[in-house]
This record gives sequence, C-alpha cells and structure tokens, in this order.
Amino acid sequence: MFISIFFMLTTAISFASVSREQRALLAIVDLAEEASSTKWMYRLEGKAAVNRIERLIGESYSKKIIHKKKEATLENFLNSLKSLLGDESVQKIDVIIYIHGKNPDSPYGAAVCFVGTACTPVDYLSTQIRNLSPENSHKLRMLYSDACWGQYHMNAWLDAGFRVVNGSLGVDANHSADLRRFLKQWSRGETYETGIEKANSFWLTPLVDRVIGEANSIKLMAGEIQLTIDSE
Repeated sequence: MFISIFFMLTTAISFASVSREQRALLAIVDLAEEASSTKWMYRLEGKAAVNRIERLIGESYSKKIIHKKKEATLENFLNSLKSLLGDESVQKIDVIIYIHGKNPDSPYGAAVCFVGTACTPVDYLSTQIRNLSPENSHKLRMLYSDACWGQYHMNAWLDAGFRVVNGSLGVDANHSADLRRFLKQWSRGETYETGIEKANSFWLTPLVDRVIGEANSIKLMAGEIQLTIDSE
C-alpha cells in the first residue's frame, strides 16, 4: 500500500513539472539604439543584461532566443514568440523584456519601445500576442520586465496570456542588478515572488533612484506569483 501511494505521489509530481527540454526562453534586449548622448552607457547595460541571461539561466532552457541591439525589433519578437508557440516540443515559454518603457502620460500612452519603430502601446501589443496562436496561449508562463513604468504594462501582459508578470513603479534605474538577483533565484527553482522580492531588496536601489530623481525601481507583481521554473 505504501509503495502504491508513493508511486502515485511521485507520478503526480512528475506530471506537474516542466523539464528543461520542454522550456523555452525569449528575451528582447536593447536600450541603446534609440538613445543619443547616453548610448555608450545603455550599450554597456544591455551587454551586461545579455551576459547575465546567458550565464544565469541560459542552461535552464532547451530553446533560447535573445534578440539584442538592432535585432530587438517588434517583428522579431512576435515572429519568435509565434515560432515557440507552434513548437510541439515547447510546453512553457518565459519572456524577458529589457527595453525602454513609457507611462500613460507619454505621446504613445503606456508603451514599450522596440528598435526601429515608434514605441508600441502595450494594449495593442497584448492583442498581437493573443492573436499569434490562440490555441497555444496556455504555453505562455512568466514575463520579467525591466522596462521603465512597468506597473502600467502589467495588465496588458496578463491579458496577453502570461500567468505572472512584474513592473517597476517608475523609471527603472537599477541597470541589470535586479535582473541578476531575480535570475539567480528563478534558476534555482525559487518562486517568482521570491525572485522579485530579492530584486527589490538590492541595497543600492534607493540610492540610485534618489540620484536619478524621478526613478522608482521597485517592482510590483501580479498573477500566479508562486510559479517556479519547473511549474506546469
């Protein structure tokens, strides 16, 4: 009897877990292409973000797509997401957004800024994502965003189909420090909530935010915050 119960429990656990071979990661990384005098600084930040993604969680996914610099276009993002949604070997898709963001007061409204085009309103982007492959929308899992004013993007990401998302309260001045702290937790199997809380606890954040002036890099969360990298 004990053996039978143990077998059922372990079987249930295995069914509720997503293996590395079933996971895909899509990251869009660029802050420099649309910048002017600060291009060099943003380029260094983007390079650091890519390095951290590859080093900290790259091995945790069987499929990994990182669009960086001039490749960080809306077209590439949507095409890659559609390809992963249609891939039968992929069961769950996680996304990292590392591009500029706008708040509702901007000329674009609440938006994210891909390379080579005007900033894209997040409500429009949400619709585009939903229309890519409605029958496979269940594959969308977590989205991590370092875009400024991300709190105004969260509902759109959830409406697009992602199950757990985050967004900064204001201008995100943390560079890739909070990304590094989140990725370490996520790759170790900690919950999304734990990862964001770790990112928010970086001691330098309030100091940098104060220097920038209008910045507030603290990130809110919404959705299924107990999800982990192994979650079904």
